[in-house]
Amino acid sequence: FYFIFFFFLNKIFFFFFFFFFFFFFFFFFFFFFIIFFFFIKNFIYIFFFFFFFFFFFFILIFYFFFFFFFFIYF
Repeated sequence: FYFIFFFFLNKIFFFFFFFFFFFFFFFFFFFFFIIFFFFIKNFIYIFFFFFFFFFFFFILIFYFFFFFFFFIYF
């Protein structure tokens, strides 16, 4: 019983860690988004927006796969 309890507790802890990283990266990206909006021309601003956007989704997909494999192996 305790083994199953710590098993699911480990999953919940990793899930909250993933969401903490997700929101931290999102606010960090939003902060740079506002800086580029106010200080850089529109073309460069759109370019950096798409660059950070795809980079953010790449990290998000990587963490989803890591969470999935962590759920399988443990």
